[in-house]
Amino acid sequence: MKRDGEFIAHGLSRRRIIHIGMSEDEERAYIRASIEAVEKATGKRPIGWGNDEQPYKMTPKTGELYSLGVNAYLDDNYIHLHGRRTINEVNLLWREWFDGLYADGATTGRLMVLHLHPWIMGQPWRIRHLDEVLGHINAYQSVWKATGAEIIDWFKTHAG
Repeated sequence: MKRDGEFIAHGLSRRRIIHIGMSEDEERAYIRASIEAVEKATGKRPIGWGNDEQPYKMTPKTGELYSLGVNAYLDDNYIHLHGRRTINEVNLLWREWFDGLYADGATTGRLMVLHLHPWIMGQPWRIRHLDEVLGHINAYQSVWKATGAEIIDWFKTHAG
């Protein structure tokens, strides 16, 4: 990882997701396989799993695992390829999503994880919109821009 990137596991494939029909053992095996795939690809075991708008500790049989919020509508792959949204709609959606989370999390905090792929959002006709969204977010006070590891470290020391 030449750029010191951070990877958080959230599944193996968009075609194979966690669903209500899975048994607990199937779900645990899927999460385990996802984490192992990230570790094999990056050389570093992720300590985060994407889910929900606030972190929480999961209960794996071994090791530690914390959930971080990744929503399909904050995933550029999903929203562009499956959500069939224009980039202008995405720009507005992400800014309004942040506004709602900011208001909702005034006393408790909320996570907004933009799940981005360079080959999707990095395209010349899209990157300007990402800059606009990030500018909108950065204009607010008390916004903490952090890596998943930083969020988990904070959560581990502050969670009841």
